[in-house]
Amino acid sequence: MDKSKNMKIKNSNEMKKNIFKIAFVFFLLLMIVFPKIVSAQGIDCANAPSNTPGCEQPSFCDLGNNPKFQNLLGYATCIINYSIIPLIFSLAVVMFVWGVVQFVINSSEEAKKEKGRQFMLWGIIALAVMVSVWGLVSILSNTFNIDTSFIPHVRP
Repeated sequence: MDKSKNMKIKNSNEMKKNIFKIAFVFFLLLMIVFPKIVSAQGIDCANAPSNTPGCEQPSFCDLGNNPKFQNLLGYATCIINYSIIPLIFSLAVVMFVWGVVQFVINSSEEAKKEKGRQFMLWGIIALAVMVSVWGLVSILSNTFNIDTSFIPHVRP
């Protein structure tokens, strides 16, 4: 009787893991497709004023034809703002999601569950620190009238 009970528990845990995996894949697909659905409404940029949000021309990092030291600094700032910072934010989100996955999948093993909890905690801490620094820089730049055109901005 104990073996059949253990088999039921084991099958139940396997079923939970499979359901979670399917839900996780569905969630990832939703995260990829949903922004495309939302932006499908679109903005008619051809007839909109040039400063309409969402109609800006994409800015790419460029040194120009005759690069100088200031162009090199601008290029480095551009690379940091448009490549490295989004990568770090993405890694923090992935770290948090990985912690959630480990926490849910390994609900029966306390050591792995604790490891997942730690991933979630450090992912949240990393996101909170990055958003706080971003906000602090914005507050200081607005207070002292500093040009913040080089700082990444959230676009609606």
